[in-house]
Amino acid sequence: MTVRAAADVGDGGASGLVAVLSAAARGEAAELERPDRLAADGGAVPVRLGCGPCGEGVAFDVRVVGRGATVVVSLAEAGRLAAAARRWAAATSP
Repeated sequence: MTVRAAADVGDGGASGLVAVLSAAARGEAAELERPDRLAADGGAVPVRLGCGPCGEGVAFDVRVVGRGATVVVSLAEAGRLAAAARRWAAATSP
């Protein structure tokens, strides 16, 4: 499942995604307040995007109507994802 964020939709887009990924890198739970501002495969609208600590690192949970996915990554990998999202958000900000 692919989820995309727009750089220009405020907390529901790039900045919200950076906040969730940054929390994940710290091993903290977080949830995107407006997941409906993201886009998923086939035009599906996400109803949840969040993360939380688990034994192996951090679990990312993405849900759209009728389906979802949970992926576990290490804290180091979550940090790399957060750094990449911060770079992307900075490069695309007006």
